[in-house]
Amino acid sequence: MTDDNNNLKDEEILRLAIDDPSYFSLLVDKYQVPFLRKAMTVVRDQEEAEDIVQNTFVKIYKYGQNFKKEARLFCQKKDFVS
Repeated sequence: MTDDNNNLKDEEILRLAIDDPSYFSLLVDKYQVPFLRKAMTVVRDQEEAEDIVQNTFVKIYKYGQNFKKEARLFCQKKDFVS
C-alpha cells in the first residue's frame, strides 16, 4: 500500500481487499469514527456501539462484492448496521 491509497474510491478499496485484506484497514480508518458516532446516537452505550460497528465492518468485508459502484460506503452504512 502507498500514500496514493487515500485517493482510492471505496469500491476500489473493497475490490483490492479481496486479494490483499490489509487494504480494508483504509475503510476502517476512514469510517470507524463516523460509524461509532452514529451508533452512539442510537444505543447510547459505548461498548454496544463498538460491537455494532465491529459487526458492521465484518458485514462490509463479507458482502463488499455487493457494493454499488455509484454509491459511497458512508451512504450505505444503514444497510450494514441493521
